[in-house]
Amino acid sequence: VLVSVPLAWRGRAAISWGDARIASALLFPSCPPSSSLGNWNPYSGGFYLRSRAACIPLVFRVGERTATVRFGVGKRCR
Repeated sequence: VLVSVPLAWRGRAAISWGDARIASALLFPSCPPSSSLGNWNPYSGGFYLRSRAACIPLVFRVGERTATVRFGVGKRCR
């Protein structure tokens, strides 16, 4: 899964996950087989904003499919 901040937002918002640097895109590998579900590690992550609040669009891509999901940080998305 590729999660990215749209080009128009890259000067206003960024994302991070685990020990990755602050970025405009993150690539998540496939989930492990169900037999190893007990071996997962938790990671912190979040949004970095230039303003106090925003309704941030993130683009999720899996193969050829994409979807944009808006996340309200300090404000509600409409």
